[in-house]
Amino acid sequence: MSIRDRYLFVSSPVATKNLIAMDMMLKFATRYSKGVPCKLESLIMLPDRAPQNPEELKDLEVKHKVIMLYMWLR
Repeated sequence: MSIRDRYLFVSSPVATKNLIAMDMMLKFATRYSKGVPCKLESLIMLPDRAPQNPEELKDLEVKHKVIMLYMWLR
């Protein structure tokens, strides 16, 4: 990756304490560095209904953060 690309990744708004978000960041960076297309639809599956409990809400919040990261990197 170029210096500019590396800077983009290291300055991205990712929650470093969130393991799922960091895993997705690694997937984005790995695919980008290899020139592999990164389709958000293949990485994130959104639920068909509203969250019914705190765990589902937390999962949806993490997915939202990953989508925002994806958009920021584009």
